[in-house]
Amino acid sequence: MIIDCPEWVAHRHPEGISAVNIHPNGRRLATCGTDPQIKIWNLLPILDPAAEADPAVPKLLAALSEHQGSAHVVAFNHCGALLASGGNDNTVLLYKLHSGAATSKLGASFVNIENWKTVANIRGHSLDVTGLAWSPSDSQLATCSMDGSIMVFSVSADGTQHSPAHRLSGQH
Repeated sequence: MIIDCPEWVAHRHPEGISAVNIHPNGRRLATCGTDPQIKIWNLLPILDPAAEADPAVPKLLAALSEHQGSAHVVAFNHCGALLASGGNDNTVLLYKLHSGAATSKLGASFVNIENWKTVANIRGHSLDVTGLAWSPSDSQLATCSMDGSIMVFSVSADGTQHSPAHRLSGQH
């Protein structure tokens, strides 16, 4: 399927979107660009012109601004419980969708509809994180960086516990 990206699926900077990932249930789309934000979009108004025209159908579900620099990559795990992001702050952040009222950062121009919370800040790379991949069981997350390393982390089902399992260096 090829779709045209609507103009409203955007990030603050004109360089556009650097990565995209579809949630396993097919109802959400995560994007990141050259700003610190991870955005989670409702996929229905992207795919259905009638839903796009309906003001009752939300388009942006959440805007997450936890990275200290540009976000480069996003990836939902296979069961859809966690979203990982990597950026030029050398970190991988894990987010989980929580029940209850959503909150937004002070001064934000958008009030989140979905309540995504950061559950882990994973460190280990010395330069930008540029790639993420979940194992089929979602128990491991592989990351790569501009520092030339690949790291594999063991991750708990809720994302709150993580530990480095393997590190490969010199992958230039």
